[in-house]
Order: sequence, then C-alpha cells, then structure tokens
Amino acid sequence: MNYTYALITARKNSKGIKNKNLKKIGNYSLIELAEKNYRKISQIKKIFISSDSRKILNKTSRETIKILRPRNISNDNSKSEQVVFHFLRWIKKNNIIFPNYLFIVQPTSPFVSKRNILKSLNLIKKKKCGSVTSIYQVPHKYNILNHRISKKNNMTKFLYEKERKKKFNRQLKLDTFVHGNIFLINVKKFIKQKIILSIPNYAVKIKSFKEAIDIDTETDLKLARLIKKNKI
Repeated sequence: MNYTYALITARKNSKGIKNKNLKKIGNYSLIELAEKNYRKISQIKKIFISSDSRKILNKTSRETIKILRPRNISNDNSKSEQVVFHFLRWIKKNNIIFPNYLFIVQPTSPFVSKRNILKSLNLIKKKKCGSVTSIYQVPHKYNILNHRISKKNNMTKFLYEKERKKKFNRQLKLDTFVHGNIFLINVKKFIKQKIILSIPNYAVKIKSFKEAIDIDTETDLKLARLIKKNKI
C-alpha cells in the first residue's frame, strides 16, 4: 500500500512580511488555507506541520500532526532538505509509517488547486520519478535573455549577451519557467539523493496566474486579498 503525506513548512521569522504565515486571506490564515487545500485530497493519509513557532503550530486543526522544529534548522540559511530529514527522523521515532510520497507544502501559495495536486501525485506514480514540481511560464518580457546587470555610471549590460545575439528574434527565445508551488518527492529517492528535486524530476504546468501566486511581499499579499475578495 502506498502512503502519501503532506508536510507544511512554516517558520517563525519569515522574510519580507512579519508573521507572514499567520496573515489572512479572507477569513483564513495562510496556514489554515494550506491545510484546507491538502485536506481535500483523499489520498493524503496524514498532514503534518513543522515549525519553530508554537503559535503557528497551534493555529492548525487537531487532525494536523505538529512537529516543533529546532532553531538550528529554522534560520535564513537552513535548507528544505534539513527540514525534511528532521521530519523523517521524527516520524520514525514516533513509530509512524514511512510515506512513499511526501508533499512539501508552502503556505505562501494559497490558491493551489486540487486538480494540480492530484496531477502531481498521478505523475510521480506513473513515471516512478524522484520528484514532481509545478512550473509557471515566465512572460517573454521577463525571459532570462532579457536580464541585465547594473554597472558603474548607471550603465547596464545583458547578463547573457552571447546567447541573446544568437536568439535575437523573439520566436527563437526559449520558453522559460519558474518553479511553482507544488513540491512532491519520492521519499526513498530523496533519502538516497539528499535533494528535494530528486531526479528524474517531472513537472506539472500551471497556467493560471492566480494559482502561481507566491506571497513574498506586502504587494503580493494585497494582490492575493484582492483576488479572494473579488472572487477572481
């Protein structure tokens, strides 16, 4: 039998917005919305939350299993891999069945759809791959070949000037994508490779701008609230 769990990761001292994970979109905090989104998936047997904040842990429902995360893996330099390994040690210590698959949930993405969560789960099972992530296409005006670096005297230079000259025509530019907000790992492959994006890595394309929103700044938060309020 395959076991799939979801692990919500939410530390206390978030960057950009103070107490970001506790901010509300409509009637619910980002933490509560993350719970609700993944609670809809019947294949997910258990939901956990890992945080260094008891306030954040207590914001979740009784059904969500709470893990107090050590401070030494809760700072700006801490890696997601450290958090996942701590989680795996914790469930082993507490005699909880090891999962085959694990969703690593970011509360800062409140509009993740049930459809794409299920797509990710079906894909990792079908391909027997190391990980699945959602991706969102970068608009052509933000294409990596248009990126510049600032030099002295307010001069700028294209970061990838040689590549740009080869593909000066817009139609020749590669489509580029950024990682979205769904991260699903094959636990055995993760333990072996020790990276979240264990290979082979497959992707689910997100087409909706709303679903791709990742709240990092006050502007992002205002936009998310506006979308929720106006039911966009």
